[in-house]
Amino acid sequence: MTPEEKFQFDLEGYLVVKGVLDSDELAALNALADDPPGGWGEGTSYRTSNVSQWGPAYQALIDHAKLVPYLLALMGPKVR
Repeated sequence: MTPEEKFQFDLEGYLVVKGVLDSDELAALNALADDPPGGWGEGTSYRTSNVSQWGPAYQALIDHAKLVPYLLALMGPKVR
């Protein structure tokens, strides 16, 4: 993680890392985000939780080889 990326994360609370996901991974995640298990429910605002339980596409993010260095930089070596 570059100092600029760390600053951006500290400032915004999230980080966009381009090129991490290939087109198939991104398509699978987008499909689930568009139509999540259990649907979106009623109303004009939505809250998501437990996205790692949405299926293999989201579970693969937990230890994605291109994301792990960022997780370690942000959370330290004892990620559980």
